[in-house]
Amino acid sequence: MERIKEKKLLIVIVLSAIIVASLIGYWYWSSTTKKPLNLRLGYMPIVDDANLFVALEQGFFKEEGLNVTLTQFVGGPQVVEAVAAGSIDGGHAGIVPALMGIAGGIPLMMMTATYVDPEHEVNAWVVRENSSIKSVSDVKGKIFALHSTGGLNWLVDQVILERYGLTKGDLDVRLIPMAKHPEVLIGGTVDIADAFEPFVTFLLQKGGFRILTRTLTQVYPDHRWDYTTIVFTKDFVDKNKGVIDAFLRANAKALSWIKDHPEETSRMIAKYLNLEYELVKAMGKPGWLEKLDRNGVQREVELMLKYGWIKEPIDIDKHIYSP
Repeated sequence: MERIKEKKLLIVIVLSAIIVASLIGYWYWSSTTKKPLNLRLGYMPIVDDANLFVALEQGFFKEEGLNVTLTQFVGGPQVVEAVAAGSIDGGHAGIVPALMGIAGGIPLMMMTATYVDPEHEVNAWVVRENSSIKSVSDVKGKIFALHSTGGLNWLVDQVILERYGLTKGDLDVRLIPMAKHPEVLIGGTVDIADAFEPFVTFLLQKGGFRILTRTLTQVYPDHRWDYTTIVFTKDFVDKNKGVIDAFLRANAKALSWIKDHPEETSRMIAKYLNLEYELVKAMGKPGWLEKLDRNGVQREVELMLKYGWIKEPIDIDKHIYSP
């Protein structure tokens, strides 16, 4: 009887050992032979994209089985165009350019967000210190540097102008890439620049320039705007849900890291945007969120309707991705 029990125990031990060995072998095989999934992402040369830089540098994409390559674009509209054309899989773009793309028939899905408020200010109208322009009421007929007519800042600019009895037609608008705004202000070829960080802080530190008005945080009592988001086409999302969810997990890790490592994040932004660390450390930065604020996006849709940017309402619930 004892021998039978010993035999049974031996069999159980042997079987257990085989199972454990098999599991270890499978884990080793799958982890060493599984190829990472390629993901091509576009970004803009602004601090909002720090989550992408961090996720890449800290290996969070790799941990989620993603091989991510980043391509820089001039602005959000160009990112949206590239996503629609399939030259990239997804990208970081302004929420307004994404909504413009949706209104134009591009079936985009939005996810993640950055936001601005008085503690995370990233945008301002900048003029020369000796400019005769003392308030927004003085801007009529002035040369105004703008990086795009399809972004949130230009939408908000129209709200600001309206409050002073002006319209966009009262400005002499020149479309100039955001990275060139310091150059044209310094050179005197424009009177005002609708500038983003890091260029706002760069001009203020250089001296001889002042902020005429902060725009994004001067419109509503909550002083809050949701600003940028990650976009993919609906077709890509439907066919690659695992990739999207892996991206969102990596992004969540990056946002947690950013919160705990502000100085290291500034160094990473400086590296990717080819800026001085002290400049990046001093300038305003957005807040980062894992999910879009639906109400904030809806408010932007309503303004776009009001100013004729889109002709029909957008059912944003169909374009906000939820895992």
